[in-house]
Amino acid sequence: MAVSQADHERLVENLVNNHPVVVPSVTTGHEIKEIAGQPADFNLFRVQGDHEIAVGDDEEVRVHKGERFIACPGLEPA
Repeated sequence: MAVSQADHERLVENLVNNHPVVVPSVTTGHEIKEIAGQPADFNLFRVQGDHEIAVGDDEEVRVHKGERFIACPGLEPA
């Protein structure tokens, strides 16, 4: 997928932990957490219907207006 500079500059509103945030339409998991004020060591998930899909810190994602994300601490190993 070719990503233009305009895609990186376009901003969209999303929800992170039910709080509105404005992020670039092409961004990374780390940037979403940073913009939302979430700790860097939290895990990020994209909510799609009844599913939560993990988004890696360095993973480049294309986000759309109104999408929902959840940032939460990781589980401790048993």
